[in-house]
Order: sequence, then C-alpha cells, then structure tokens
Amino acid sequence: MSSLRTWLRDAVLEPGADGSPADAEAGAILQAYHLGGAANHHQVAVRLHLSRATYFRRLRRGHDTLATRLATTAATATTPLVPATEPRPGRTVGRR
Repeated sequence: MSSLRTWLRDAVLEPGADGSPADAEAGAILQAYHLGGAANHHQVAVRLHLSRATYFRRLRRGHDTLATRLATTAATATTPLVPATEPRPGRTVGRR
C-alpha cells in the first residue's frame, strides 16, 4: 500500500510545481485538502484566499489532472497500483 500512497502524494504535489498559475493553485488545493489534513473545503479556500467558485474550479482541475495521470499510469503499468483483494466475509460490496 505504501507504493500507492507514494504515487498519490507525488501526483498531488506535481501540479503545484507547474508553471501555470491555475495548475499551481489546483496543486495547492489538492495538497492542502488531501495531504494537509484540512477539515473542510471552506477552510482551504479561506487559507488560500480563493473565492468559493474559483476554489471548486481549481479543485475540479486538480482532480481531472490526477484522473488523467492515473489512467496513463494504469495503461502503462506492468503491476497494478492496488493489489486485487476479495471483499471481507459478511460484507456486501456497495451497501452500507
């Protein structure tokens, strides 16, 4: 599981290193919310001095970047990022 955690951390930090201001903001949001332990989106938006609309546009941009990177990585990977496991006995997948 540590390889997946490392991949996600690197993927979240990557957009922040980009030269585009929008990508840099998207990376900062992903880092603050997913890695920084922020309790909610409002706190991150306030900390980064972003309006609610801009915050959620940048968040979507960051998630889209992560999804694209994951799809590219999955298509070229020889081993899966997450090992296949069977559901635990007594649990129904998709139900609470």
